[in-house]
This record gives sequence, structure tokens and C-alpha cells, in this order.
Amino acid sequence: MSLRAFIPGLAAVLMLLPGCGEDDGVSSQPPGYVNGLTLMGLVDNRSLQYIQTDTTTSFDPVYSVTVATVSKTIRIAGAGDEWIVMQADSPLINLRVTDESVIQNGYWQRDNDVDSLFYIPIPPVVMMRSLWPQRSWEGFTPRLAAGETEVMLPFYYSNFGFSFTRTFADRRSLLVPAGSFETYHFSVDLFANPYDSLPAAHVDEYYAPGVGLVRLSLRGGPLVRTLSLVDYF
Repeated sequence: MSLRAFIPGLAAVLMLLPGCGEDDGVSSQPPGYVNGLTLMGLVDNRSLQYIQTDTTTSFDPVYSVTVATVSKTIRIAGAGDEWIVMQADSPLINLRVTDESVIQNGYWQRDNDVDSLFYIPIPPVVMMRSLWPQRSWEGFTPRLAAGETEVMLPFYYSNFGFSFTRTFADRRSLLVPAGSFETYHFSVDLFANPYDSLPAAHVDEYYAPGVGLVRLSLRGGPLVRTLSLVDYF
């Protein structure tokens, strides 16, 4: 299996976090600052159980609405700077923690009953470590190899095959089946083509410190998808 050519660059973003004043002891961090690493829920052997609901609208041949609900289990494994996000027991997303961000530096695929890691030459930034309201960045996640083909696939917080703009929008109190959380809301636009002016889909992501992703809502074409946290341990 091989990866296709990648978009030749990741949009430049401000990476430097201002320090604290030496004389007056007043922090120069922007108001509302948060460490994005705490939002990722990177805890070894962490399991997160979700309920996923897909609502699909069709007008062909007649108007119809189909609702499908499934359970999803996400597992986290790793330590230090290297982490793996698994769907059930199958590794899929490979993450690396840097001084400035959390990047997706690869993805996993099963080949001849062996899980193999495929590195991404230009890793997209999943989360900035220095965050304040309205901070935004751009990136591109390559398509996911599936046998002899490559597919576009939104999965968890990795949107394979899409260019994206992710913005830290605001903080919200949120109630999901797993409980009530104070969350950090990110607004994500997905583009099938990096030169498109209108997004192909929009995603709202909600993260709770120390837990990870607690809710996701995606709207694109005929599909509306919600992913809500039911339990974690």
C-alpha cells in the first residue's frame, strides 16, 4: 500500500506562547488560555464508549429519512510523546506530542494479518498545545488506504482525505450520557478540495480536560452524525 501525493504544505500558524513578566509576575498569556494537551485524554489503557447516530436524508426516488445507531469503543494506548488511537482493538490513528502541538504523524492498517504503520510526510496538527479563543489553524489529512483504493473518511478527530480549518470557538457546559462536562468547543470546516471556498462538511467537537472528546456533531451533504460519550475508564 502507498500514500498518494500530499498537499505541499501545512498553513503556517503562530507557535510561540508569550512568557510571564519577570518583574511584575503578571502572566502575558491571552485571556482564556488553555493547554490543549489536557483536552486529548491521552491516558494509557483509556477506553471511551460512544453512541453514534447517523441520520441520512434522501430525495431519490421519494423523500425519506434513515436513522442508524451503533456503539463505538475507542481505546488509547501509549506513553510520553507516542500515542495510538484504536477503534476497539484495531490501531488506526498514530499521534505524536511535540513542544507546540499534537500531530497525526501516521495511521495504521492491517496487511496480511499484521498491523503496519504508515507515516504521513506532512503531519496535520490535531491540537495546539497553546490555545485561546478563536485561535485557528489549517491542515490536510491524506486519504486512508483501504486495500487497493484510498477513501475519504471522517473518523473521530481525524478526517481522512479532507483539508480542514479548526478553530477554538468557546467553552460550553454539555450534558451527554456519560455525565455533565465543562467542555472546550472547536469548530471544524472540512474541504474536499483545498481550493474550495465552501466546506463539504462542518464538524463541532467538544473536549473535556482529562477526558478527551465527549461529543462530536458532523453535517455534510445528506448526513448528520452525532457521537456522544456514554462511559470512560
